[in-house]
Amino acid sequence: MQIKSYAKINLTLDILGKRSDGYHEMDTILQQISLHDIISLENMESEIKIECDAKELENSSNLAFRAAEIMKEVFGISKGVKISISKKIPVGAGLSGGSSNAAAVMKGLNKLWNIELKEEKLAELGKSLGMDVPFHIYGGTCRGKERGDVIERLKPLEKYYLAIAYPGFGISTKEAYGSVVIGKNMSSEKFAKNYNIEFMHNDFEKSIFKKYPGLIDIKKILGPHSLLSGSGSCVFGLFSLKNEAISRLKLIEGKCKAYLAETI
Repeated sequence: MQIKSYAKINLTLDILGKRSDGYHEMDTILQQISLHDIISLENMESEIKIECDAKELENSSNLAFRAAEIMKEVFGISKGVKISISKKIPVGAGLSGGSSNAAAVMKGLNKLWNIELKEEKLAELGKSLGMDVPFHIYGGTCRGKERGDVIERLKPLEKYYLAIAYPGFGISTKEAYGSVVIGKNMSSEKFAKNYNIEFMHNDFEKSIFKKYPGLIDIKKILGPHSLLSGSGSCVFGLFSLKNEAISRLKLIEGKCKAYLAETI
């Protein structure tokens, strides 16, 4: 079984404050995009095995591996599975590749092992793996509240093309939240009303750009509707026309790794 594991961008990301459980309260609009990894699942006798063309991800702490463990444990499955991952989504880039891989494995095993769990229950189970996993169970355009893992499906965003720049390094979630500046912009509420891209906003930019000023230059190159995705390090520009996105990508070639994608 083969499954496409799609990346995401954050069209808005408001950090509203620190929660009593140690996490941060947030409000974010999430959008799945066409950039994707390929996940292959093959039944094995009992063990879980993971293979990946990014060798540093071939371990039991990989979210895809942990997703299979949870599905085996919760549903009492005796079978094992071989998980093969062909990576295209850069790691630690704010594009949610790890969470997407986990969600893809859960959705795939739900079919492969005939568990037939409904989407809502699968998303609830995915919360234990990561805050973005429930979103990737649903896909499309969604709003995330509380820790970002309480998901509301929204009407689909109109098609946009993306010029995505990966600067060649990742930023860990721990690093990003360690210096985050609490915002009061409420951009998610404004954006959700009519999807006005003038309200795109990410509270992580305040602290991340201070530490990595080179990302500011990338954002300027990508144009007025550009934004850090998640906690970074990728920056994307949003365009109505494909040739506009391609033109911007040409401007960043040689400066960083570039990807052309579209909203789905």
